[in-house]
Amino acid sequence: MSDIKKASAVSPAPSVPPLPIAANEPKSVDFNYVMKICLLYGKILQESNATNDMIQNSIKKIVNHLHLESNEISTYNAETSFIIINRHDNSIKMIPVKNASYNFEKIVKVDQLLEDFLANKVNTDDFFKGLHTINEKSYPFKVRTQILSAGLVCAGMFVIINGMDWARILLTFVLGFVSYYVFLVLQKYFNIKIFSILAYSTFLCLMLVLLSRLKVIDEPYSILFSCIMPLLPGTTFVNSIKSIMDGNYISGIIQVMDAMNTALMLGLPVAIIFTSML
Repeated sequence: MSDIKKASAVSPAPSVPPLPIAANEPKSVDFNYVMKICLLYGKILQESNATNDMIQNSIKKIVNHLHLESNEISTYNAETSFIIINRHDNSIKMIPVKNASYNFEKIVKVDQLLEDFLANKVNTDDFFKGLHTINEKSYPFKVRTQILSAGLVCAGMFVIINGMDWARILLTFVLGFVSYYVFLVLQKYFNIKIFSILAYSTFLCLMLVLLSRLKVIDEPYSILFSCIMPLLPGTTFVNSIKSIMDGNYISGIIQVMDAMNTALMLGLPVAIIFTSML
């Protein structure tokens, strides 16, 4: 009888050791920490003039990779800040955005870091540290490269408008070169983009009026239209239309206002100075 009881007794199941977890495998992290990562990521891309859909799609990948629902947050691009709304408690978090300009090298570095993160080559903390490193380091072209490129853009546009007139092509190149240098200097010391654009257009108009009165040029308008090309907000306006068509009405309207402000600052000196002095 005792043997039967012993045989019928259930032996305890052997303990199974837990499976090892890879060091870089994503774990559930604090939601506020995820918000900080997304804010910094969006700030870097917005300062590099990345498109809205690129920023939103990348942030969705980050959120999904960290085992959160992508519909738990909403992102918005303002002119001076990047905004995230937490739908858990409807709280709003934002981070300042300064000196937005096209920086494709930064975009490539951030995109490569995101690919490594999604492939579990870096963990969450290293991903956040990598974003800080990219954010603190700038990758601008040298000043002489920027002003030389601006001069070439102005000269190239003049060729498109008026054809090959070497004397006026050289004059357009010099005016675009010097005017853009004035813009960069003012932007560096005052850091007010609208004011720098207004000063750029004012300086250009005054120089053209002076050259006209000295009989150096007889028709200043083609040179003027060529020299405003480096600051013309064509890309911003196109991106705003794309954002509105994608349903990002707030971001699209903000970009439309930015494009209109830039166009207004370029056009006001032309309307006032040319009308009164020519």
